[in-house]
Amino acid sequence: MVLLRFLLFASHAVSPDSAVVRAGCGASEKPVAEVRRGDRVDIRFALAGETGMCYKVEVDRGGSAVHGYLPASALTGIEEFDRARRQATPVGGSGPAPAAPSAPAAARSSKQAPYAAKKAAAELLVESKQPKQALEAFQKLLAGAPDDAELLALAGMAAYQSDQPRLAGEYWTKAQSIKPDPRIENLLGRVGKELKSDVSGGQIAGGRFTFRYDGATVSPSQAREISAALDHEYLRVSEQLGCRTGETITAVIQSAEAYRKTTGAAEWSGGQYDGRIRVPLLEGSPGDRTRQVFAHEVVHACLAQTGDWPAWMHEGLAQKLSGETIPLEDRDRAIRMARSGRLPPLDKMGGTFSRMSAANAKIAYAAAYIAADTLYRRHGVDGVRSLIQNPDRLPRVEQEIDRWIREQ
Repeated sequence: MVLLRFLLFASHAVSPDSAVVRAGCGASEKPVAEVRRGDRVDIRFALAGETGMCYKVEVDRGGSAVHGYLPASALTGIEEFDRARRQATPVGGSGPAPAAPSAPAAARSSKQAPYAAKKAAAELLVESKQPKQALEAFQKLLAGAPDDAELLALAGMAAYQSDQPRLAGEYWTKAQSIKPDPRIENLLGRVGKELKSDVSGGQIAGGRFTFRYDGATVSPSQAREISAALDHEYLRVSEQLGCRTGETITAVIQSAEAYRKTTGAAEWSGGQYDGRIRVPLLEGSPGDRTRQVFAHEVVHACLAQTGDWPAWMHEGLAQKLSGETIPLEDRDRAIRMARSGRLPPLDKMGGTFSRMSAANAKIAYAAAYIAADTLYRRHGVDGVRSLIQNPDRLPRVEQEIDRWIREQ
């Protein structure tokens, strides 16, 4: 299970009197929303469209997020976003830049511009899963602006994803004392649970992972075996999906009780990715099931490095590539619901599944698996990798999969 980003960053403003948000970059793509001058939108990533640069955006519609695409001409203040995106592309990375928060769109003085560019570049490092570098960049910025609440919040996020929850708590506590924010309060609650419940003190450094484990739950020899399996799974998934090479990822295994207390995850949750991989020990000792759950979360980590993908794609590909299957009755029920119009289309299944009831999650995971399986059967491994490298194709692919599922 993947958790979406904890914080929303600064937005951009619409430039003309009005603009149409479309399902893709092309002028003929289906309209999904209309925005007016001064409306605020969040940029997720940039693409090369038919007539120049095109931006994947998120628009708030009365608390409901609408996703689509806008041309550069419809947005103000994108120069710093593009500059930061180019400067912070991961070394050795390939394909389009990953999902990224944008710098504020308001006009800036020449003195403010370099600071804003550095801040946007540091934010991008968090989004591209390079939190250690991001933390270093934020700490340098904080040396000149120690009471900037937003910087403190972002530094806390980088520290948290760097597996430094105590430091994250210190940054967030200071940010709250300057400018209270309920989102930060929630994060402080998460950190408090983690510091109280996480006793995973054992550690092994692998090729792609730093593996932490509870010595009372996992022996050192078992930890070495799992660490090697994690590296193997990452290489396999990377070959399938085209993950970017970045910083090492922290992976943690705990007892089921400690996992629930630390993460606050639902009873049905078998794992979690929030910048770190966390799984409960689901067997008497780590075995095939444990390795499969880790593989599921490795897919989430890989996809998070490549862009901002919807929940159905995360969960569907994670099930597919970890070797999981779904019960036949769940598959049949999901298909019947799709045929009768009772199953939401894929473009409405973009949010996290983590807050669903067990019954609803069961159907959502079944639908996501069917969609991923259909994607592979129709497009093959090369087609899936091509989609990940060209995210502007996603709306059209979602419509195709919806139709194929209904026609099964």
